[in-house]
Order: sequence, then C-alpha cells, then structure tokens
Amino acid sequence: VQLIRRNINYVRANAHLIGISSRNSSSRGSNVAGSEPTSHLNSPKRSQVAHVREPHMWPERQLPVGGLPAYLIRERHQAAAAAAQEAASRPDPDQPPGHVRMPDADRVNTLELLRKAHAELTEEWFKLPVRMDTMRIRVRRSELEQRLIELEQAISIFEKPKVFIKPE
Repeated sequence: VQLIRRNINYVRANAHLIGISSRNSSSRGSNVAGSEPTSHLNSPKRSQVAHVREPHMWPERQLPVGGLPAYLIRERHQAAAAAAQEAASRPDPDQPPGHVRMPDADRVNTLELLRKAHAELTEEWFKLPVRMDTMRIRVRRSELEQRLIELEQAISIFEKPKVFIKPE
C-alpha cells in the first residue's frame, strides 16, 4: 500500500460537493414526495473527487511549505523598525545628567592619540639614565611618571564602549 499525499482542501471539496448535490436535488423537484432521494447516487465518489483538478476548487500553493507570507515578513520588519526607533529615542540609563555621549569615531580617534602619546612618553622614560641621580633627572622622571599615570587613566576611560562628556 502506497500512500500518496495530495494538496487537497477537503473542506472546500465537501462544500463544493454539497453545492452540487443541492443544485441537483433542487432540479429534481418533480420527484414524488414518497420516493427516496437519490442524490447520493449521483454525487461523485471520494476517489473521483481526489482526482478532480478544477482551478477554482484546488488552488495551487503559492508558497513552498514552511515559507512565510509577505504580510508576515512585512509585519516583522515594521515591528523591528518600531523597536529600533523606540530604543533610539529612549535615553541611555548610564548617561549622567548634563552629559552627552561621545560619538564612536571621536572616541576611537582620541584613544589612538592617547596611545601614541603614551608610547612616546614611555620611550622617553626608557631613555632616562638609571645611574645618574641628579635633581634634574629625578624631577623629569617624576613628571614623566605622573603624565604616564594620567594617560593610562584616560586610556582606560576611552577604552570603554560608551564615553559621556560634558558639552561646552
């Protein structure tokens, strides 16, 4: 026994058959009132209905099985756009009052400048003599170390994904 699956809308087929049988029975109004209705004899058998391919009765599927209709895809895109717009209009909970978020391009540019300055100061600090301990060298070393500490703090701030600055 081999089962063959056909895309048949049985509800529509039954409604169609009922419509045919009601038309046939109404055309036989001349039957005797005592005679039995013979509409079941004239109606097509189930096997005959399964092979009928009338275009108005058996529409072909326009989407493959599992495909989404266009209106659902459109609704998804509209919902995503509405959610994105709502998220963009909502203020950032991390933003302190009176501050604005720094654009990412500016943040990355500033971070590169800070790293370059840090590398230059580190190179200058490495060039200081180790053995000579004059007052001038001590002062210069402490200045360089202080500036390096400030640069490292600034770098740690600008490495964060969100940087908030106070507008001028």
